[in-house]
Amino acid sequence: MITSSYLSGKLSGLLMRGEPYPKPQIFLGLLNTVPTTPSGVWVEASGGSYRRIQIISSDMNWDITNGGIISNTHDIISAIATTTHENISGIGFFDSLTGGNLLLSGSISPITTINVGFVLSFRTGELKVSINSTYTDKNNNVSLSLSRVIINHLFRSGAMNVYPYLYWGLLSEKPSTAHNDGIEVTGNGYARSPVLSHPSNWSVSDVNGMTTNTVDFGLPSGTWTDIEGVALYDSLNGGAALIIFNLDTPLHGNTSEILPIIRAGEFSFTIN
Repeated sequence: MITSSYLSGKLSGLLMRGEPYPKPQIFLGLLNTVPTTPSGVWVEASGGSYRRIQIISSDMNWDITNGGIISNTHDIISAIATTTHENISGIGFFDSLTGGNLLLSGSISPITTINVGFVLSFRTGELKVSINSTYTDKNNNVSLSLSRVIINHLFRSGAMNVYPYLYWGLLSEKPSTAHNDGIEVTGNGYARSPVLSHPSNWSVSDVNGMTTNTVDFGLPSGTWTDIEGVALYDSLNGGAALIIFNLDTPLHGNTSEILPIIRAGEFSFTIN
């Protein structure tokens, strides 16, 4: 699904700048025009008895897979149409019964017409929702772990809290099917580098976030293997990777040589 620029900004602010984003109410709406970008144009169905459907955020209402995909555990049914609604081509999740903000959207197939006296229903298991975590480019890599946290915050019983600190780490291997978060560098004096979740350290717009300070990892006491990426973790040790950046060219950590890998403004990210 497409994450709206509004939701991306809220999540980035919570993650990077310590700005709370309370669990929102969720309402499902039907779309005639589906946005293709986070800030794209959308058009919602209207008229007659049309109204958004409230979705109760609960573990009982949504199953979740290891891959971070949720599916409905009960039928979700629209109001009985009192006028014909043509060209229903997608759905959107909003934070209000009327007005409010679009959070997520996606297409449905086939494009549907709801005739007078009929409803649109999503039978148990038919509606599937996920946050993209494909690791396909340098600046847009939400980890599978973070994808699950976001989905749980929006649709299930979990809550996404402020992270007081995040921790930069180095990857000797990019994420893959076998290693969802990649493989982290170890040994020879390596340790993650903490960064305070605060506006002074992160620039966040409605669409993306960007580093504002340079980060280094100190002096290696031996040679680190080829460094293929960097990651933001939720803990100084262990924990989970949240955002992952692939490097265009691998770097080398040589003995007693500081690597200023993360320079101010070098890495930007979008949660979508």
